[in-house]
Amino acid sequence: GSCLSPAAHDLFALLDVNLEPILRLRSSELLSSLVQVSSHAMLHFQALEIDWLKGKKEASPSTKLTPLSLEQLCLLVNTNMAAYDLAITFVEGLETASSATPSKVSLDLDQACQGFLNVAKGAQHNLVDHVFTDQGMVLNIGLLCEKQWVTGAVFETLIATLEDYFGDLS
Repeated sequence: GSCLSPAAHDLFALLDVNLEPILRLRSSELLSSLVQVSSHAMLHFQALEIDWLKGKKEASPSTKLTPLSLEQLCLLVNTNMAAYDLAITFVEGLETASSATPSKVSLDLDQACQGFLNVAKGAQHNLVDHVFTDQGMVLNIGLLCEKQWVTGAVFETLIATLEDYFGDLS
């Protein structure tokens, strides 16, 4: 399987559907409205991803929150990187539409686009923390400061552990 959610693709597919009629109509007002709605949708999508990353979810108070798994963290990184690419492509379409309208429309979506990178970066930090706080990693990294590292077993264990993590995601 792939650690990538279709959510970003679905979001931009919905936004793109609205761009085509605006291109045909060349309406500044409709384009301005689409920019506002798109910005709101992108920021809301990011807020939901951040809540998930921070462990917030709508659940009963008795529900115990568990940390995100390695796969879920990878999913967040990959999905938000894909969303950033889709956002840039979408903004390019908006620029094309804006150049065809009679009056100039403000396309201030930089913050919304950058937000996808910020979510991916946060998930990436959590992913690194997940790997390097693994008990086996912590123990063996600590042994690098002791005499055991000379035998090579410490490096072998560290490399094997990292290979396991990468193998899990291949």
